[in-house]
Amino acid sequence: MSQKFKALRQLLAMGCGLGPGFLLPLVLAFRMDAQLSDQILALLTMSIVGTAAITVATESHGVAKLAWNRAHGIPYADAISSVNRTMLPKGAIATTLTAIITATSFLFSRSVSLSLAVWIFVLAIGVFVTCVASTYAAVLILNEKSHIPLALQGLRHVLLIVFVFLCPEFGIALVIAYVSGEILRTLILAFITRRFLATHSEDAAPHTEERHLINEQPTRNATEDGLYRQFMANGVSQGNVLIERTAISTQQAGSLTLYDVADKITFIFIQGAYSLSVLPKMGSWAQLAGIGSFAEARTRFNADMRPLLLRMTIVLIPFASISEAVSLFAPVHSSVATTASYLGILMLAAIPTTQVMAQTRFLVMLEGTRYLLPVTLVGLLIMFTVGLGLFSLIGVIGILVARLTYRIVTVFLFQHFIQRLAEPAE
Repeated sequence: MSQKFKALRQLLAMGCGLGPGFLLPLVLAFRMDAQLSDQILALLTMSIVGTAAITVATESHGVAKLAWNRAHGIPYADAISSVNRTMLPKGAIATTLTAIITATSFLFSRSVSLSLAVWIFVLAIGVFVTCVASTYAAVLILNEKSHIPLALQGLRHVLLIVFVFLCPEFGIALVIAYVSGEILRTLILAFITRRFLATHSEDAAPHTEERHLINEQPTRNATEDGLYRQFMANGVSQGNVLIERTAISTQQAGSLTLYDVADKITFIFIQGAYSLSVLPKMGSWAQLAGIGSFAEARTRFNADMRPLLLRMTIVLIPFASISEAVSLFAPVHSSVATTASYLGILMLAAIPTTQVMAQTRFLVMLEGTRYLLPVTLVGLLIMFTVGLGLFSLIGVIGILVARLTYRIVTVFLFQHFIQRLAEPAE
């Protein structure tokens, strides 16, 4: 299969997976009154936070652990059961705690009433179901089928959009459709995974070359879990978002909306880079790390990331320069100029952000989860000190410069720890 076809397939999968999420606010605004639309979007914060703090971690964990199990001769069926036994109870605990924290935050801020806050726990079911789906997604990622779980991500929003169009009178209860979409996605992933494994023979033990590599490598801590460390690091990283958005919300009316527009445009670039160039490579990194060849895994990781970062630099630096030029010199509306000024800095930050996303997943494969939380705390400290300091001097631009700064610092810290983890294997 040609590389161009694979890239096109991955691009289409990304469109199917992310497109409905961008469409949802427009559909809600079209079919519902503003208050109900805001309430549904507010409740969906549970899914956003749950994805950022929990399901990203469970998928990375699943890829790393399945690769290790397979490298040590464990059939996929047993490997999936083993991963689920350790992962799902922790996922359930983390999801419950996240739901409690989210509901409490809403109640204290009076964003939603007690009766509406109950629906957060309904959405928490969807987050836990995504944890279940993570193992099936991990199998497909390891077998170069990452486009399948990526494309199916959109089902949660598709089902909700359909019911908003057909039954807007159901109101808040429509969030059940969101959870149903996640359940449907999990069932489809389970079916596809089982069909794939049934039609593809799997070796009961590693290949001779892989077995030799395993025997040659120093003993690794094969039982390292680190899932709670990932949950905590991902949760703390949301503090950066909170600092950013809280500070911007204190500015003149419309600042947060304009920032959100720029942030969503940047997100498309980051997600595109991740979906097209990082996600398809994760399987090969995990397989090398799974057989204990950490040094070779690091070499492959660096070789895969360099061209991606170079391409992003070639595209995004001119884009950022043009955005800043528009904000300074073009005769455009003030809102366009402001958005362009935000976009210029966010585009620069997208380059290290993509690297950090890849490094985070790679550190999980190298059993380096102990480094995630300390580095995340460094980022939070930078945002709290440098970010708020610059914000007090030059406004929103200052806090966005702090985002760029802490992302660059994170890249160097993570790369140092990756180097340290790989060295004993050489």
